[in-house]
Amino acid sequence: MDKQVNAAIDLTTLVDHLPIAIFLVARDGTILLSNRMAQQINFVETRESKPQRFGDVIGCPNANENGAKCGASESCHHCRVKTMIARAFAAKISI
Repeated sequence: MDKQVNAAIDLTTLVDHLPIAIFLVARDGTILLSNRMAQQINFVETRESKPQRFGDVIGCPNANENGAKCGASESCHHCRVKTMIARAFAAKISI
């Protein structure tokens, strides 16, 4: 097996066994990947066919104010989760 494949498997195993919930979130706020802890404490519904939005999983206060889902509230432009995700993607990382 390729060394990169082994490293990816080892990293996945490591992240899966961390005692905290870990999420990989796309630019649009949908959850791409989560570890076992996130699934065990029912943050992420693994049986859903469509991707969940991070704000829905953590209980977005803007969505909760009018019964909308994450990303559909009139207050989304004030959302801390949306700001946090935007900052993460705006960061320039040089390798």
